[in-house]
Amino acid sequence: MVKNYLPILKINIFLIQLMEHLHKKTGNAGLGIPKKGNYSFSNVANAYISYPLQGLYSTNGISFAFWYKVNAAPDRGGIITINDNANNSDENRNQGLRIFREGNTSKQRIKLNLGTGSAESWNDGGEVNVDGNWVYVTVTISPTQSKIYFNNVLQNTATYTKFDFSTSSTMVVGSGAPSFSYWNHLSDLSLIDDLRVFDKVLQPSDIQGLMQ
Repeated sequence: MVKNYLPILKINIFLIQLMEHLHKKTGNAGLGIPKKGNYSFSNVANAYISYPLQGLYSTNGISFAFWYKVNAAPDRGGIITINDNANNSDENRNQGLRIFREGNTSKQRIKLNLGTGSAESWNDGGEVNVDGNWVYVTVTISPTQSKIYFNNVLQNTATYTKFDFSTSSTMVVGSGAPSFSYWNHLSDLSLIDDLRVFDKVLQPSDIQGLMQ
């Protein structure tokens, strides 16, 4: 379930909760069948939820962890986006990040595009089967590496010299819009549950604990 900024476990972990004073809702996203708890985040076309980026990452990095049940229609979509700058009409990818999926009705590949200041880094992640099962997705970003895990199994690692959120202000859940709406990475109609954002790099032992 998408939730509000709430420190838990006293180790700089942020659990994102759906609270009126911290999020901005665009469109008519709703609630779906959960993996954990009472509900999951169930999106619809032309919808997403925005959160202020401030406080969600540190110089040590940022991590995202969530349960994900992929819906292959449409054949691509944005999952989590951090905007590059205030101009949503440009195609700049040198700042911010874009976690997205693309593929076909059998398999969808989850990828990461990360701004590095003067360039961009691509992490091609891995493929998830379109079979109605939940997958625990973790994306970690350190000052020099990004990693994508499915069910705590490392899928791919990408290296770079730094990440750059210096002109970024907003995190979006459920779509590439408004800053990554080109290439048709729009609203993702997959289910997302128990989304957590950390201001550090998660290790496999951390991920295993979160999956319980």
